[in-house]
Amino acid sequence: MKDGIIEKKFEQIDHQADLAFIVYGKNVEELLKNFLELLRQLLSVKKTGRIVKTVDFHYNCLEDLIFDLGNEIIFEFETNHLFPSNLTSHGSKITLIFSTVDESGESVGIKALTYHGLKVEKENGILRTIVVFDV
Repeated sequence: MKDGIIEKKFEQIDHQADLAFIVYGKNVEELLKNFLELLRQLLSVKKTGRIVKTVDFHYNCLEDLIFDLGNEIIFEFETNHLFPSNLTSHGSKITLIFSTVDESGESVGIKALTYHGLKVEKENGILRTIVVFDV
C-alpha cells in the first residue's frame, strides 16, 4: 500500500489443481468490486449491455457472502449470459445489477468458487481474501 492506495487489486497464487487468487480491498465494497473485476477477467467479459435484473445479498459472514456472490455470478454468466454491471453496498446488504454480456472472449472455464481457504483477514488496514476456483 502506498499513500492509502492499494497497488494491486488481486494476484494469482500457486494452487495444485485449481485457480487461486488473493483479492485485496481497503473496505468491504472495494474488496467485492476487486473480486468482481477478477471474475470479469476470468470469464473474459469485455462489454455489458442492458440491465436485466437486480439481486440483493444480505450477509452476516463475509466469507459466505463472497462464496454466494461468486457462485451466483458464475451461474448467471454460464446460464443466462449475464454479468454484474454494478455493485453497491449498504451495511450488510449488497446489491448486484446484472446486465447482458454483449461482448466476451474465451473464458478460463471456471466451474465454481470453493470454500477452500476462503477467509477474509485484515492486515495493515487492508482486507484480503484467498479465493479458489474449481476449473
